[in-house]
Amino acid sequence: MTSTRDRSLPMAVVAGLASGSAALWAAGRVWSTTTRPRPAPLPSEEITETGLAIAGWILPSALVLLAASIAIFAVGGSLRKIVAIAIAAAGAATVAGGVTGLVGTPGVWPAIVLLSGVGGVIVAAWTFLRGARWPRMSARYDRIERPVALSDDPSALWDALDRGVDPSAPTISQTAPGEEYAR
Repeated sequence: MTSTRDRSLPMAVVAGLASGSAALWAAGRVWSTTTRPRPAPLPSEEITETGLAIAGWILPSALVLLAASIAIFAVGGSLRKIVAIAIAAAGAATVAGGVTGLVGTPGVWPAIVLLSGVGGVIVAAWTFLRGARWPRMSARYDRIERPVALSDDPSALWDALDRGVDPSAPTISQTAPGEEYAR
């Protein structure tokens, strides 16, 4: 059974989450180890540096990748394009962290960070180009202010409360029964 549903929205979100997670994971690994000799009788000292120590901006950029990837679901229209721009900026910063690591300490972890940043930039482009066609979260439970006309029936007040409308609110177009005598 084939489905005609567009699965590009969940795929973009998962790809963005994977890119951000991989960047966080790889940045926390040891990228370089240096042995520093010390005077005798002390043993030599081994100094390790993680990717976060070498390129500290990888952490915030990866967190932005994660958060903005989730935000793709929540927003729609032009706001989704703004989220795509944020993902592109975070992806570019992650790429810069990977390049910094590869230049200083070549290895697999900086390469993973670099590829994660490239993945973020691809998700950003995908979201920017296709995001306007994707569905957005439902506004089903958003409150819509509508003037409510009350009748002389007291049960109408209770019905208004059941609908979530405050019968004493100034948006009511008619006074409640007995209110005209209170003024």
